[in-house]
Amino acid sequence: MALLFHGLTDSPFSFHAIAPLLWAQGYTVRTLLLPGHATAPSDLQQVDVTAWSEITQEALLDAQTHFEQVLLVGYSTGAALALTAAAVQPDKVSGIVLIAPASQSHNKYSFLAQWLQYVPGLRWLDEAPDIDPFKYESFPMAAAALVHEVMSTFYQPNFNHAALRNIPKLTLLSEVDTTIDSHATLGLLAQWHHPRDTLLLYGERSWALSVLGEKYQIEQARCIEEPCAAFNGMSHIGLLHPPPHPFYGKNGTYRHCGIYLNDLQKYAQCTLEPNAVRGETTIENTQSNPIFQRLTYNPYYHQLEQVLEHFVHALP
Repeated sequence: MALLFHGLTDSPFSFHAIAPLLWAQGYTVRTLLLPGHATAPSDLQQVDVTAWSEITQEALLDAQTHFEQVLLVGYSTGAALALTAAAVQPDKVSGIVLIAPASQSHNKYSFLAQWLQYVPGLRWLDEAPDIDPFKYESFPMAAAALVHEVMSTFYQPNFNHAALRNIPKLTLLSEVDTTIDSHATLGLLAQWHHPRDTLLLYGERSWALSVLGEKYQIEQARCIEEPCAAFNGMSHIGLLHPPPHPFYGKNGTYRHCGIYLNDLQKYAQCTLEPNAVRGETTIENTQSNPIFQRLTYNPYYHQLEQVLEHFVHALP
C-alpha cells in the first residue's frame, strides 16, 4: 500500500494527481491529514511536533500490520515526517518517495521561531488573503518553529541513518527551491544512499553530482509535452500539479502572487496578468521581472509520471 503525508500548510489534496497514478500501479492509497490543517491557519499555533509524529507513526504501524509492503510518499514537511517514521519503524517499508523534502531552511536563523512565536506582533510570518481553498496561504511563526523541529531530527546523534540506507528512495528536487535548502537535502541523500536511489532533478546535473557522486542515479528534468525555457526555475509548490490542472495549472484560475502582499496594486496586477513570467521566487527572478508569478504547476509532469512508475515497478 502507499501512505501519503502532505506538507506544512497543505492538505491531502496536493496528492490528487499522483494518488490515482499509484492506485493504477496496484497500490491501496491512503493519505493522512496532519493536525492543525484543513481548518484555519491559526490552528497551527495549537499543535506540536509530538502530535504529528504520533499520528504518522500510528498510520505507518497500521499499514505495516495490514500490508506486506508499504510505500511512503511525503511532500516537504510530510517527507521529513515520512523519513522520521521510516527510521523508527523500517519494517516492511519497501520505498520512499520524497517530494522537495524538508531538510534545512534557507534562513539560518529559523531556529529562533520557537521563541519568536510568543512575541506579540511577531506571531505571523505571512498574513495572506487565503483564497486558496486547498491549503493555507497565511503562515504563523509557530509553523516555522514546527518545521524547524521536524528537520532538526535528522541532525540528532541518535537518528537512525542506517535504516534509511536500506530503503530505496525517489527524490524530486529543485536546485532553486526557495522554501527548502536543496543543497542540505543533497547532503542527507548522500548519507542515506541506497543503490536503487533515484533523484529527479530540476536543475543542473553538475550541481547534484558535486555532492552525490557518479554512482547516484540522476534523472534531469526534460521537456516532453511543452517548451520549458520560459519558466524561470521549478518552484517548491508546483512539483505535484500537472499543467492541465483547472486551479493550479497553466491556464488555471489561481495565481500565486504572495510576494506582492505589501503592494496591493502589484498584487492585483499579478493575479490578473495572464502572461506574467513564472518560476521560483528567487531574488533574481523577482527583481528582474516587473510582474512575477510563482509557478504552481510542473511543466515536466509527464516525465515525473514515467520516473515514478519506473521506480515503483522496481520495488519488491
